[in-house]
Amino acid sequence: MIRAARTNRLPLAAAALLLAATGCGSKASATVEGAVAGTRFTASNFWWGGPYIVFTDVEGECKDVAWADPGPTFASGDEAPVEGDLNAVLITFLDTDVVKGDYAVGQVAPVDVRFISVNDGEMDVYIAQEGSLKVDEVEDEGNAAGSVAVSFEDGSIEGDFDIEWCNNLKGD
Repeated sequence: MIRAARTNRLPLAAAALLLAATGCGSKASATVEGAVAGTRFTASNFWWGGPYIVFTDVEGECKDVAWADPGPTFASGDEAPVEGDLNAVLITFLDTDVVKGDYAVGQVAPVDVRFISVNDGEMDVYIAQEGSLKVDEVEDEGNAAGSVAVSFEDGSIEGDFDIEWCNNLKGD
């Protein structure tokens, strides 16, 4: 009698999880870092959508960055948009969407870049004085890739990004 050899077969769901864990899932990344007003910043959470690109130092999901709207109206002393501590770089396109291109950042520019620091419920906001933003790629509901290098009155932020779209960043 001939018997068929038994094989170990992973169920389809387990195989899919294994592929995602080994790098076949999203390839979102960002090396955006620096310091503003003595606060060190390294991006660990990053998304784009509507007119926004958001980098924070707090782990989270897409739903956790809906606070970014209303973008360029954030000011020091305003009510903090989140509970808990947070440092963020918020890039707002003054149009309705993130758009591919090279942008100069400064007093009169098509993009606004702010460093937002929330500590013990108090919010400090710093506006980029000069620098550049380069958006090399924007895929509709896909990834956006590029680089940012901006200076503030007291510090700078720079780095490269290839980040995922977030439907919670709608804008007006």
